Amino acid sequence: EIIPLQVHRNHSSQDVIGGVGDGRKTRGKQINFKEMVMFACCEMMVFSCFVSIVEPKSVNDALEDYFWILAMQEELEEFQRNDVWFLVPRPTEVNVIGTKWIFKNKGDEEGHIIRNKARLVAQGYTQVEGVDFDETFAPVARLECIRFLLGTACAQGFKLYQMDVKSAFLNG
Repeated sequence: EIIPLQVHRNHSSQDVIGGVGDGRKTRGKQINFKEMVMFACCEMMVFSCFVSIVEPKSVNDALEDYFWILAMQEELEEFQRNDVWFLVPRPTEVNVIGTKWIFKNKGDEEGHIIRNKARLVAQGYTQVEGVDFDETFAPVARLECIRFLLGTACAQGFKLYQMDVKSAFLNG
């Protein structure tokens, strides 16, 4: 069966083209780019109210900014939550390792600052091999192991998921 095709030849230019100042139409929905830009700017302004843009150079600088204090508190809570922080008496015959705060602004793929990150790290460069430690350990997977894992997963049809752990170095 043949279905007749109806063709209208006399459309007004407004129906076809639209106004010069009008936004583009997609699926019948009007897009206003000015509103989109304004929303993105407002979103960034609201979001920037919850992070500090300046990275402090010292602990004293960080303690003057509320958002860096929150970041430092979050780091200390991670130590407590993972049971890796123990207060012990200072031994006299051992070189005590100090700590240092590292402050970094973390950004998204567009370079906007989304998070303040404070890390309390050990000053391991003060240790002397043979006196303070005998061996070192770095929990890093070799490339061969990762290739084997990916190959086995592909061969068996397994699903692999990627994840990021906020305090991975605490978990060893």
